[in-house]
Amino acid sequence: MLLIMAAAALFLFRDHEQRCEEGIMIDFGDHTGEWVSVDSYGLDGRSVIEAACAEKDYAVIFDGDIVTSVNGTASSGDRTWDLWIWMPNSGWAKAGNPGSVTLSDDVYASLTLSYAGQEPLIPCADAMGKGIFSGTNDRIVSLSAVATEILCKVGNIDSLAAVDYYSNYPDEVVARGLVKEWGFYLTPPTAEGVAGYDPDLVVGEKDNHDDLLNALRGSGIRCLSLYKADTLETVYRNIWMIGAATGRIDEANAAILEMKEQLDELLGNANTDGLKGRTAAILMGNEWYVLAIGHGTFVYDVISRAGTVNVFDDAGWIRSPEYITTKVPDIVIFIADEDLGDTDIKALITATLPAWPHPDGDPWENVPLYYVAAEYGDMFLRAGPRILLALEGLINTGPI
Repeated sequence: MLLIMAAAALFLFRDHEQRCEEGIMIDFGDHTGEWVSVDSYGLDGRSVIEAACAEKDYAVIFDGDIVTSVNGTASSGDRTWDLWIWMPNSGWAKAGNPGSVTLSDDVYASLTLSYAGQEPLIPCADAMGKGIFSGTNDRIVSLSAVATEILCKVGNIDSLAAVDYYSNYPDEVVARGLVKEWGFYLTPPTAEGVAGYDPDLVVGEKDNHDDLLNALRGSGIRCLSLYKADTLETVYRNIWMIGAATGRIDEANAAILEMKEQLDELLGNANTDGLKGRTAAILMGNEWYVLAIGHGTFVYDVISRAGTVNVFDDAGWIRSPEYITTKVPDIVIFIADEDLGDTDIKALITATLPAWPHPDGDPWENVPLYYVAAEYGDMFLRAGPRILLALEGLINTGPI
């Protein structure tokens, strides 16, 4: 009995250490920043800010207790340096005066250059409220294809011990034999099975892997929960978070900057006349099913960057063929989630939605169809670094 109690105490202590590392985030906005490990427990916010800036050799300027400049980056009319505090079960709250705030062992602090009170872009905690900074990363297990792609993008492929069945990119992951016969939509992984790979870090996704990650944490294994992506900004946040968790912040910042430059270049040079301002029915599926994609989804957020307007007012994934046929869009975008070969896509959609979109005539007479093949459909389904290649494929393919 004594041994069991000691082991349980050890697990709780490990989780407590992981969740409450001392220090402060310095967030320069635009997903650039870093965690600075300094003594913080029991100190006021101003003292912690001064210690962190001294550690990084950053010049910091105060007006009273309010920060006005860090490392030469000053507040402006619409951007201010604010101290934000994250607390369990309540999230972020802005501290009015850093000097009047005392940091404890169950909060995170972020000195953030924010727009109009915007919360920190750089998280101190993962999607389940757990700390992301301390720990070794010699053996990493990835529970999802999204996590695998991001881990490899920021330089962790040599640390991967195992990845889920759907992790088919990059090719080297498959070539190394890291892919295992379990996955969220296949045979769900078990805590015992994952622990068998002796991981230092396990990376999963919010909602999909909550119970599993909690069980692993209870066994003293360090875990990271990615935010459920509904916008491109969430992808940036997940990339940065994995970089922070694996000691590769510079690589994560570089990956995010690369994506932003890629998006600017794509939208600056591509001909989006066929998409911009057009209402679109965005469909996804294969020969067995067709779904419509509504607002509040990652896929629509990315496609909307080209100026497309969703014809559906509803949020989420829309499954009712009867409802889909009530909308008449300017264009249709069909994203294949598997290789359809020589399948007639127009016939496939017409068979699934026989009365859509013009029940009294040829449904394709006036409605252009953009077909996104499975090569890019796979990227659309994964909120990872390759998503802008999928958008480029959509824009450059044009209607069929």
